[in-house]
Amino acid sequence: MAGINKRAGNFIVRKLLWEKVLGNKGDFHGFFGGPASTSVISIMRYWIGFNMSKVVVTGATGFIGAKLTAVLARDHQVVALTRRHAPPDNPKNVEWFQVPPGYDSNVLTPILKGADCIVHLADSPERGTANQDTSSGPVVSELLNAMKAVGVGKVIVASSIYARLAEEGNDSAYGSSKLKAEQMFQASGEIQPIILRLPPVYGPASKGGFSTLVGIIKRGYPVPFARAQAERAYLSLQNLSDLILCLVKMPEEKWQSSGVQIFEPSDGLDISTTELTEFIANALDKSILQLGLPLWLLSLLGILTGKSQSIKGAIEPLTTRNTQSLRDACGWLPAEHMPESLGFLKNS
Repeated sequence: MAGINKRAGNFIVRKLLWEKVLGNKGDFHGFFGGPASTSVISIMRYWIGFNMSKVVVTGATGFIGAKLTAVLARDHQVVALTRRHAPPDNPKNVEWFQVPPGYDSNVLTPILKGADCIVHLADSPERGTANQDTSSGPVVSELLNAMKAVGVGKVIVASSIYARLAEEGNDSAYGSSKLKAEQMFQASGEIQPIILRLPPVYGPASKGGFSTLVGIIKRGYPVPFARAQAERAYLSLQNLSDLILCLVKMPEEKWQSSGVQIFEPSDGLDISTTELTEFIANALDKSILQLGLPLWLLSLLGILTGKSQSIKGAIEPLTTRNTQSLRDACGWLPAEHMPESLGFLKNS
């Protein structure tokens, strides 16, 4: 305990010295892509011994990755991996690397060197295609090989609640792909994964069924889900970012003693699609007409239009488990809930 307190005290002293010298209250420039003073700042940072933990984020330009990268960069050194180019307005204190779609381990190994933790958000490059079920394997394999090569043992894996449904026999290409990726991390031996089986995640720039429903309501079209009363779990982007930050900061001894852990986080208040429609309409200040189409008819329409998964995502129940265990593991509780968490829609 004395050693921990001493390290914490040294950390605070170094941070105060950094703020005193730079006068920026801890708002740091990144090592790469910054202004002309970047090299000077890097030297000063080395001189005062300010060593933040290094977190590598895959899929850093995605919906979740873009938000998480900015959150982590406030007090971590972030290495962001993307298959695309780095965004022009990228957060400070973030080093960007463009990687090949297959995540070649020879490319990843030098990038991961010195990392304290990996946050794996990158989805399959074949998502939504016939190859989706087999394409996630090579990406995970290359990442694991690189992690083992440099001795990185901690990884937070963004999976899906549909992996558990696939495990229970309610199969889908997406769920099977996520379950296969989970199993590879679990079987890796030296690696200690924390797996997050996520329900639908919503927030600014979200995609999928949530954004489709928002678009329908914005246009003033009738919404056919008045009978969709089954409760479904959701997770706000802010809640998820807070959770991953909490896990990144989890003490080393908890990682060492925990082994493989699988969590299913959510906002904690499941809602029906009927309620979700009302919440979104209120946030957008829109009047809506909800039609009470029979659920069997909605299912049939889904089959005829090739949108069965989307319809299931509106009318079938979806619940998460083990929310309390997350509180026990790292002290996390969701900070926001619907309808308040939909405030971002007012300016959309």
